[in-house]
Amino acid sequence: MSWPYFPQEFDYTINGLVLKLPMGHRLPFYQAKFAKYDKFLSYIVKQLEAGSSVLDIGANCGDTLAAIVPAGPRLRYYAVEPSDNYYKYLEQNIETIRKAFPLVSLAYTKSLVGNSDGLYTLIEKGGTATAVKVQKQDDVAEKNSKSLAKTSLTQLVKAQDSQFRLRLLKTPTQFYFLNATRRMQRPF
Repeated sequence: MSWPYFPQEFDYTINGLVLKLPMGHRLPFYQAKFAKYDKFLSYIVKQLEAGSSVLDIGANCGDTLAAIVPAGPRLRYYAVEPSDNYYKYLEQNIETIRKAFPLVSLAYTKSLVGNSDGLYTLIEKGGTATAVKVQKQDDVAEKNSKSLAKTSLTQLVKAQDSQFRLRLLKTPTQFYFLNATRRMQRPF
């Protein structure tokens, strides 16, 4: 199967929510090729107690939120995205989600999350961004990008209000749910 290429910004529907995606984004391909892409998270979200918090690190354009908010509209969602490009789509798509679910608690921030010190830059390709460590500021200029510092997961969670009860943590490549004793567990 060849990669579809969308030469301009386009609309894409998830759970009846029409999202805006940037030129070249590969989400339609991923969902066509992998039938269960982002499906299991909806099942987990349905099991969470109302008021529980879900943290989506690397939220991209908000496609995971569009997939899970309808399954758990009484949860509290917090999305984190470091890319300027995807963040502007995330903001727009969160407004679409809020219009469909006006009572949903949905906050978002622009940040790069991780524990390593140093400077990083983002390399974007095919609808995703990868953080790459750079040795010096000059390396960032060569890549025609800007440098980012990381925020730790601990700092991010501590910055939330007292109602923040993290029960599901989704990163770009895996997810964890937290049991009542706050231990992170993989669902498998």
